[in-house]
Amino acid sequence: MLTTVLLGYFPQPEIMYEFTCISNTLCGIILLTDGILRYQNKQVSTLIWQCALSCMCTVAITIAFELSGYHFFNFSGAFLFLHGVNPVMVIVLYIIANPKPMQHHYFVAPICVMVYALFDIVRFVITGKLVYGLVVPEILNIWSVLLIGAGLYAVEVSIVYGISKLTQYTHK
Repeated sequence: MLTTVLLGYFPQPEIMYEFTCISNTLCGIILLTDGILRYQNKQVSTLIWQCALSCMCTVAITIAFELSGYHFFNFSGAFLFLHGVNPVMVIVLYIIANPKPMQHHYFVAPICVMVYALFDIVRFVITGKLVYGLVVPEILNIWSVLLIGAGLYAVEVSIVYGISKLTQYTHK
């Protein structure tokens, strides 16, 4: 994962603030750390895994935007892995190798996604541009931002809950 981040973003470091770059880097570090810890019979906490899961599910949703034609994302070269392969791999690894599927952090897990959404809003206020442009800037006001944020949070909690339940079912 870290290799694909370097291959995709090194030639264009000016866009390393994209959520795809941040989430793939975060997940790569978590996977590397988890591998080292498992060698020592320890594990990365479920909360950290669920935060990474929330991030990568958000990136995986880009596939739906791409297939629907609503918004186009870069799927060429390393970005095929960054947008398509890596998120699916993290979701499958979570389901198969989750250390403690009975621990629940559904309401905390979306914190990384929500902090990034806040970053995007602050960046929009300063520059007038959204990172991905998924929302028409003309509709943004305090109420629409709060509504979009609440909807995003609800979707993220639902995704982590659903995948955690699937993980519990798989481990039984």
